[in-house]
Amino acid sequence: MEFLKELIQIQQAVILDKLADNLLSNDLDKIDYIIKYNKPNYQLIKVSNTKMMVDRALKISALKLSALKISALKNIK
Repeated sequence: MEFLKELIQIQQAVILDKLADNLLSNDLDKIDYIIKYNKPNYQLIKVSNTKMMVDRALKISALKLSALKISALKNIK
């Protein structure tokens, strides 16, 4: 987990450098921008369960298809 946090911090620093270069021309403004937006709350990670419920997703898509067919039939009549 610490490895991921360090990667996020490095990514944040690289992105801020690129944005500062593209947005601002003055070096002092770039440094102020980087200091302002290089905060820990912009680098949060949320670890979650990434397993998808395939059965539920299939049921939902089947329901959507049947609802579309019903609405299409109603429009034909």
